Amino acid sequence: MKTAAVLSSTLLLLTSVTTKADDAVTLDMVSVTSNIDNNPQHSYQSRTTSVAGYAQSSMDTPQAVQSVTPQTLADKQVKTLAEAVSTVSGIVESNTLAGIQDSFTRRGFGERNDGSILRDGVRSYLMSNFDATTESVEVLKGPASLLYGIQEPGGVINVISKKPENIPQTTLSGQSSSFGGGSVTLDTTGPIGDSNLAYRLIADKQDTDYWRNFGSTKRTMIAPSLAWNDERNKLLLSYQYTDFSMPWDRGTVFYNGKPLNVSRETRLGDLLDVAQGRTQAATASYGRVLNSQWTLDTQLAWNEISYSNYETRATAYNARTGVLTRRLDGNVVNNSTLALSSKLQGDISILGQNHKPVIGLDVTQFRELRSDTFRGSASSLTQLNVNNPVYGRVSSANTTLSASQSDNRSTINTQSLLLMDNWALSPAWRTTYGLRYQHYQQEDGVGRPYVVSDRSDGYTALPQFGLIYTLTPHWSLYGSYSTSFQPNAASDGQSFAPERGVSHEAGIKLEDHGISATAAVFHIEKTNVVATDTDGIDKAMGKVRSQGVELDVSGEITKKLSLTLALAYTNAIVTSDPVYAGKQLYNVPKRSGSINLAYDLGNDVFGNHWRIGGGTRYVGERQGDAANSFQLPSYTVTDAFIAWQTRLRGKKLEIQANLKNVFDKTYYASSTGTTTTTSSSGSVSTVRLGDPRELLVKASLTF
Repeated sequence: MKTAAVLSSTLLLLTSVTTKADDAVTLDMVSVTSNIDNNPQHSYQSRTTSVAGYAQSSMDTPQAVQSVTPQTLADKQVKTLAEAVSTVSGIVESNTLAGIQDSFTRRGFGERNDGSILRDGVRSYLMSNFDATTESVEVLKGPASLLYGIQEPGGVINVISKKPENIPQTTLSGQSSSFGGGSVTLDTTGPIGDSNLAYRLIADKQDTDYWRNFGSTKRTMIAPSLAWNDERNKLLLSYQYTDFSMPWDRGTVFYNGKPLNVSRETRLGDLLDVAQGRTQAATASYGRVLNSQWTLDTQLAWNEISYSNYETRATAYNARTGVLTRRLDGNVVNNSTLALSSKLQGDISILGQNHKPVIGLDVTQFRELRSDTFRGSASSLTQLNVNNPVYGRVSSANTTLSASQSDNRSTINTQSLLLMDNWALSPAWRTTYGLRYQHYQQEDGVGRPYVVSDRSDGYTALPQFGLIYTLTPHWSLYGSYSTSFQPNAASDGQSFAPERGVSHEAGIKLEDHGISATAAVFHIEKTNVVATDTDGIDKAMGKVRSQGVELDVSGEITKKLSLTLALAYTNAIVTSDPVYAGKQLYNVPKRSGSINLAYDLGNDVFGNHWRIGGGTRYVGERQGDAANSFQLPSYTVTDAFIAWQTRLRGKKLEIQANLKNVFDKTYYASSTGTTTTTSSSGSVSTVRLGDPRELLVKASLTF
């Protein structure tokens, strides 16, 4: 019923808008000329990157950088950030906190809330970082602490938002899912009067049934923004508010390393397992051209997520009776980022050689707070027979507030000085080098009454060096040395030195005739990893290593055929640890890859424009936990799409259908990384299921 309602309301809305916008009463069929070949907005190739905080050529970046362009996102009808980055090598989903937050390993490293997900260059705590405001996605591989401070050494994912434009345009769209329900979106932009001021307003309403046996996702988002741009000054003010209610679903249960023999639609949680809350983000950025050589850019940004949830957590399983033992937990969470940065950027000549220096100052505050923490105990009311599940017997009375685990806080404040330069040594040689000098203060604590468990602070220097050799105007070789650091949380009253990462990377880049490609080899080591020794005491003694090979290709093979290709071999292991030495890092496949093709069919005899395509992604076998006690099997998933564009009363109308997981494969996307073992009932682990086959139909009217 939700699907029919969305389709019906969308068609009525589009018809109403076009009737008011144009006095004509007939459907005018006109020739639609594709501009895919010469408009970068309609390309799979991106020649520039903004990962350094300003636009520069990808060929001038001595690290692997990939962009997921607006056309790639549109063709795939992407719904999540995981779908977006599936076109990039070496990135695999990790523990998503019951499906409500983005989480990825990059080159073998990473976990949820590790700071690697950025919104317009700022660390994001938002629930889902891909939404109707997203224009494109950039991925920088390897350590990025020179640019962004506290980071894991695998890389960062930067989600770039849509900005106000001076050309007036409004798009109304409706999307319907075969799961039931869908969404309606408004995106309008244009100038305000005859001035240099422009606006953008994006609003989105989603109400979609969950594909498993109960639950739904409801989300309302509004994002206004204003931009001023004259010859010397740029000002951007933006705000985004989202409220949401969605299933809290850890997935299925692996018992003694194997999935339970239940249908993939059967949820093993209960009706209370819902996350409800809001996210907010606000940005104020100002840029000024000081003269022909220097510009100054300053940004103040804030974002937060606040939510509450219940989780009926699996703790044991009886294979003989089919009874799953569960307990009801709950949390109230508020996480936020506040960041102020200012960068002076130059483009100067010294002794006939070009330099692009950057001097930056950054001040940040990262805060994580779990205030109310509820913990339950197993009882007959919380048990579930997986062969004949009965839901709804669990209530909030089955859990109690835990004073000792409430008010769990972690706050990190940093102040940094950034010095870097991109130096053209000769027509063939270019080097980038820099240093971030960072001071950090960390406080951790928990409990009611609140007790500070650790306060620490320190200074760290984070150098980076890269060298680029231009073989021809279209080919270049590069090599780089880069570092990272991540503070460790306190444990049992002990404080630990920050984790440190060191990366060596070399590669070759191509940029020619609509095609961009990067082949890279890398070796990363991370030290001071907190591990538990043989006496059960936490010590900063662990060491892990990741090394591998990656290939990324994107662009237009011909004027009509577009391609993205990603291949990765990643070998990530623990090299020093009293318990886990020699173990593979969990959720990290040795082999992974994807290929996507899109073909522009051109116009038919009626002047309608057609585009078709599809793709396949492969993720190899992965370890399910740190002990390597079980494995997630490999999977291959195939998608396809067809898009039709015409004119409705002179306005552009697009209708696109995407069939995701064409062959309806059952696959396991990621593990939580934890295993509960009891002598009487064996081991229990929770694993997130990937989505089954889904048909998405989207209609968009632009005027």
